[in-house]
Amino acid sequence: MLTAHAWVGVRGMPARGGDPGLALEEFARATAFMARAAGGDWKDPDARMLHEIEEEIAERLKSLDGKK
Repeated sequence: MLTAHAWVGVRGMPARGGDPGLALEEFARATAFMARAAGGDWKDPDARMLHEIEEEIAERLKSLDGKK
């Protein structure tokens, strides 16, 4: 899930877009906005989607911890 990976950070991209004070909902809405601006059909996240993003973030962090 793109939003979860971007929240954690991917390759040279910093976590949370470089803003550690950013809330997940704000970040997810901004990600959806950018996807729509690029022609994607993304909706702003609802509570269910935010929960799924949180689960994916936890899995991603666990995966990254295992690589250390």
